[in-house]
Amino acid sequence: MQKKANVNYKIATFSLFVLLIASLPYIVNEDLIKFLYSGSSATYAVALIYNKYWLVIGLSFVVILFCVLSAGSKWSRYLFAISLIIWGLSLRSYAVIGGSSNTIVVQGMSIFPLYRSDVVKSNSVGKFDFFLGEKLRNTLDKQK
Repeated sequence: MQKKANVNYKIATFSLFVLLIASLPYIVNEDLIKFLYSGSSATYAVALIYNKYWLVIGLSFVVILFCVLSAGSKWSRYLFAISLIIWGLSLRSYAVIGGSSNTIVVQGMSIFPLYRSDVVKSNSVGKFDFFLGEKLRNTLDKQK
């Protein structure tokens, strides 16, 4: 009985963590996110690109569902792993920083910036991002 209660506690903790991480960009003020990504207080030249709220929260519930079901068969564990990867990809976000001589793209997860790069061509950015690739290219074309 103690083992089942421990598993339920772990699943509940994991579920709350998933929902918290998924909802961070929508809870935190957008200017604070722009500040975190750009590193400066001049946030007027920063364009944020992230997925819609319903998509990220929906994928979060799919991850939670497969987490609960993963105690059963081997296939449910594989589905849990796949849904976790897709959920992680849906958390990707970008900040396009313009206003200077070159355009800078900052990639991140949720509200945490991870990678900063200068943009030479808008075609080379977002190739492997099937959620936000087109939005990113359109924003880069508007910046120029």
